[in-house]
Amino acid sequence: MKMRKAIKKVVALTAGVTMLGATLMGATAANLADYPEPFVMDGKIGDTVVVVGTNAATSDVVGAIDIAASLQAAATSETSVSATGTGVTVTGGEDYDDLPLNTAWPAADLSLKETKLDGFVDSSFDFEDADIDYHDEVEIALGSMMPATSLTEEDFDGDVYVTVDEDAITYRVYFDDGFDRSYVGDGTHDDDIQFKFLGKTLKVTSFPADDAMNVEASKEFYMAEGDSVTVDNRLVTLKRVGDGAVLVEVDGQIKTLNSIGTEVKFDDADDFEVELKSYFYIDGATDNSATLKLGAEITESAESGKSAEMFGQSSDEDEADFWWDIDMSTSGSQYVGLIQKITRDDLDVVDAEDRAALAIGEAITFPNDYVSVEFAGLETSNYQTLEITVNDDISKLNDGEGNITTDANGIVFEMDGDYLVVGTEETSKVWFVADGTTGNDGIWYQDGDDEIYASTATDFKIKIDSEEITVTPPAAADATPTLGTNTTGYIMDFPNGEQVVFYADSNNDYFGAADDEEADELTVDGTSISTKDYTYVTDYGMVVSVPEDQFGSGSSFELSIPSEQQKATIVVKSQGTSVVGSSGGDVTTEQVNPIGVGLGVLDTDVTVGSRNMIVVGGPCANIVAKELMGNPVDCAEGFEAGKAMIKLYEQGGKTAMLVAGYSAVDTQGATRVVSQYESYDLSGSEASLVVVSKDSVRIE
Repeated sequence: MKMRKAIKKVVALTAGVTMLGATLMGATAANLADYPEPFVMDGKIGDTVVVVGTNAATSDVVGAIDIAASLQAAATSETSVSATGTGVTVTGGEDYDDLPLNTAWPAADLSLKETKLDGFVDSSFDFEDADIDYHDEVEIALGSMMPATSLTEEDFDGDVYVTVDEDAITYRVYFDDGFDRSYVGDGTHDDDIQFKFLGKTLKVTSFPADDAMNVEASKEFYMAEGDSVTVDNRLVTLKRVGDGAVLVEVDGQIKTLNSIGTEVKFDDADDFEVELKSYFYIDGATDNSATLKLGAEITESAESGKSAEMFGQSSDEDEADFWWDIDMSTSGSQYVGLIQKITRDDLDVVDAEDRAALAIGEAITFPNDYVSVEFAGLETSNYQTLEITVNDDISKLNDGEGNITTDANGIVFEMDGDYLVVGTEETSKVWFVADGTTGNDGIWYQDGDDEIYASTATDFKIKIDSEEITVTPPAAADATPTLGTNTTGYIMDFPNGEQVVFYADSNNDYFGAADDEEADELTVDGTSISTKDYTYVTDYGMVVSVPEDQFGSGSSFELSIPSEQQKATIVVKSQGTSVVGSSGGDVTTEQVNPIGVGLGVLDTDVTVGSRNMIVVGGPCANIVAKELMGNPVDCAEGFEAGKAMIKLYEQGGKTAMLVAGYSAVDTQGATRVVSQYESYDLSGSEASLVVVSKDSVRIE
């Protein structure tokens, strides 16, 4: 009789809602999947109140506070502001900056969990009357990613990309308290376990092997005879409940389910599956009913080394970004996870299994947008151009102290700014003169007043910001060039140890050993780049635009030099992570839009349909809830112990959302779901909840 009474309550709830026809329109337009809309629109709280009963339990008020706090968290908008400088600011995630170009990262395996990533879980579930602690984390393998330039892959040209190895990134849920996986769903022990996986509740019905599991893929529906529901675009109707069997119709095809646990495929509906979980039958009764599991599949299987199809991955392993990664053996850590499988080391995307290396702003994102690894940006955008020119006729440089050049030759270094430093003097132009005359050979420079000076310095610096690049001319500028020695090569030593050398003939007519020779005009760490037909970016971040076009018979070439060693930033972020970054220009920031006074109101101070409202508590504790539910005589009608509901109503263009349960604890459990809506798969106009405790709630 208890079962029949409970079922009558559910049927009565349906009837109570039907009675509202004259006053309230059912929530046909509003959808829980859109929450927090319409209560938060365009990042701002609209005409909205949170309603609690005058005589409500304290826990109802606590739940209303949680909902209000979550609304404030959602009440944000993006604002574009002008900014200078560089860098990335990360909140709720983890950023890794100062990553040198063309250097593998990370230097050691990384494991990030809830202490680093907002929204990650450290929780527990009940199995065989024991609390099983678990947590999730993302792991990045040693040396599996790299901010790379054309030094690594010529198609990268003048840009920086992040390359990613196969198996670089793994997401796992670890079961901190081990358990015997064979007990799950074996018919003797608990039927299933439920835990958060990628932010959603995963219901595992069995582990057939250490590296495999079966997952509930269907949805449960309590249905009275004649009720219909649409699932996966299939219309399902409970036609008849009999003594020992039920009749179910799917898109016009009718089949019999003869016993509890029976699964039937409807072949006329693309093998749509129905399972009979339970039923209630009394001969001649008008409230016979059944609980059905409905879906394209009742359960889905997962196995290590196979595509994660239930998360939208291709059935072809070669085309899947993520494979299952499962180990439930008792010999080590037990976990269920996904691992990234496709290498990204170039820009060639020809087939379905190809993925390009990551450009700035791009990321590898796991299903449900739960966690991603993003190439967030570069350290500096401040580049200055150094022009280097051979000149066989440097005449009449006069320092006013008797040093005058006549028909000299040499190399001219010039920048658009005083970034060249001779001794302590900053200048935009430096000559290295070779005419064989004592006092004339060597370094000359021009100061800010266009005065010319001869210097006894043996080198000069390039200093755009704080870092210095040392340029050392040959010791004997008029000697015959011999490539590879300092006596004939102009050496540029960079702070990171990188060395760039360029060569000119003895008369400074051209670069290289011969007028038409291109092979060794410019080398980087001993490698000639003069014939490269693409833009070359060094480890330091210096850019040489298409060397092949600049050298040969040319009399000058240009180097684009960063203000400091160029480095990359990679960010690991979750759904709760905020990333703000810039290399100058406009920065997008997240602006919090404060909620004004008056969000919370009592049920006696508001009228249904006057404003958007979130109503906390059922008809026994809240008169607004009572009106929404049709003013039932029994205020507990439609509620069951351990159950709660979230339901939408609309009237006069306003939306009300009822958040209520049978008991105060049940109501607080429902408010937890609303306040943590991103972690639950809410949809439709109503969600039925099973409340084990205020911290353990699942959607039926």
